[in-house]
Amino acid sequence: MLDAAALWLVTPLEHEWGVLVGPGLTHTRFGVSRTGVGGVVSAGVRRGIGPRLTVRSHAMSGDGIGVATRVELGLVLTR
Repeated sequence: MLDAAALWLVTPLEHEWGVLVGPGLTHTRFGVSRTGVGGVVSAGVRRGIGPRLTVRSHAMSGDGIGVATRVELGLVLTR
């Protein structure tokens, strides 16, 4: 599985928390190989230690054309 995204910060730079949005690309080879393009939204800690919630939604290629949405909850560890 491969995921790539270009994210831009849409909240003020001086805050430790923020929201990032941008386009995304995904490719998976579980079973049938499929590729998708769509958007990514991420909200949470930018600096320091804390949670970040990311939602990826992509229109997928292949026989089962549809939208794949994935929700990720992560922990950010930065200075």
